[in-house]
Amino acid sequence: DSDDATRSLAREHNARVVRARPTGQGDARDRGARHASGRWIVFVDADTRLRPDYIETMLAFVRGHDLAGANCRCRVTGDWRTVPFALLFHHGLPGLSPPPFPGFNIFVSRPAYFDVGGFASGPNEDVSFSRRLGRAYPTATCPHLLVETSGRRITDDGFLHTVGHYTDLSIGGCFTPVESHN
Repeated sequence: DSDDATRSLAREHNARVVRARPTGQGDARDRGARHASGRWIVFVDADTRLRPDYIETMLAFVRGHDLAGANCRCRVTGDWRTVPFALLFHHGLPGLSPPPFPGFNIFVSRPAYFDVGGFASGPNEDVSFSRRLGRAYPTATCPHLLVETSGRRITDDGFLHTVGHYTDLSIGGCFTPVESHN
C-alpha cells in the first residue's frame, strides 16, 4: 500500500502486487511472504538499492555457511547524521549474536521464515523477527556485499529524535506520551 511509485515499478518488472488494507509493516511483509513461491524470501525496503549481484552473492553466502537467514552490510545515504547509523548497521549489529537484521535487507529461507512465525505487527517487527530466527537457526551478516539505503528519515527528523524513536521502540514505548482521558 505504498503511495510512491512502488506498484508501477513492480508491474514494469512483472512482479505481482498484493493489495490489502493497511495494517502495519509487519503484516505487509508477512502477506508478501505468504504470496511468494520461492525457496528463499527477500525483504527489501523501497528506498534501498541493491547491487545487480545481490541475489547470487546472498545465495552463495547462505549456502556456503549453511544459514537459514542473512542480511548484508549497508551504506546509509545522507549527511553527517547518518554516519552513526551506517556504523551501527555496518559494524555494530553484525557483531551481535544472533545479529539483528534491519528490515531494509533480510534474506531468509521460506521454511525457516514460517517455522519461527514470520513477521508480526508491532514496533521493531524486523528486529524481533530476526532475533527469533537467529535463536532457532544459524544466521549471519554477509561481509562481502553492501546495499545502500536512504537516510532521509534520519536527516529529516534529526539524529537525536531518530535515536530516541528507535530506543523507545526497543524498550516497549516507555517514552511515548500517553493521552489523558479525563
